[in-house]
Amino acid sequence: MINLTDQNPMIRQIHEFQKTALNSSINTMEIFQARMEKMMDMFWEQTVWTSERMGDAMTDWTKNYQEGCETLKKTFGDSFDPFGCGQERTKE
Repeated sequence: MINLTDQNPMIRQIHEFQKTALNSSINTMEIFQARMEKMMDMFWEQTVWTSERMGDAMTDWTKNYQEGCETLKKTFGDSFDPFGCGQERTKE
């Protein structure tokens, strides 16, 4: 029987939806970053008017961006479940 006063299943569903949306957003960001990095590498290899220093600056920027994405992913992954909603609880 469905207990309409028990809000735990609804809260868990909301939590899982938000977690899935966040993971999808992070995965999309990583895919976009990887493709843009590949495109920029091809561009820098084909241009003759750019200096080596510009290429190094872009490489440094890409590394910083990747580190930021990893930090964001780790931060959200570590702190997304502060109340333990994702863990199955046993009835006492």
